[in-house]
Amino acid sequence: MLRGGIGKVTLMGWVVKSAGRDFSLWTQKEILEIIASGGLQNPVYINSKEFVRSTEIPPPICDSYRFECGFDEGYISYFFSNEQKKWVIKSLHRADEESETTFTLAFRKAGYLLEEG
Repeated sequence: MLRGGIGKVTLMGWVVKSAGRDFSLWTQKEILEIIASGGLQNPVYINSKEFVRSTEIPPPICDSYRFECGFDEGYISYFFSNEQKKWVIKSLHRADEESETTFTLAFRKAGYLLEEG
C-alpha cells in the first residue's frame, strides 16, 4: 500500500483521532509503524477517485481500501500530494456500519458462518 518510507507520509488532522478511537493508535508514529509493519492485513481495493475537497489543481486521486486489523475491519484512504511531495492518509477508521462486526468477523473466520455471495 504506502511505499516510499515513513518520512514521506503525513496524516490529515482527524486521522489520529479516528485511529485512536477505533484501533487504539494514538500517535502518528503508532499509525505509521502499524502500516509499515503490515498490520493492515488482507487489503481489498474499493475505488480511486478525485479528492474534490483538495486545494490542489488538479485534485489528487485518492485510493481507498478495506482491511483487517486483528478482528476489526477498517477503511483507509490516501493520496499523493504533489504540493507536499508526500503521501497523505486522508482516512483511517473502522469500516462503516454495513460491514461485519468483530463478533461476526470472528465467527466467519472460524468457519461458523457461510460466506455471502
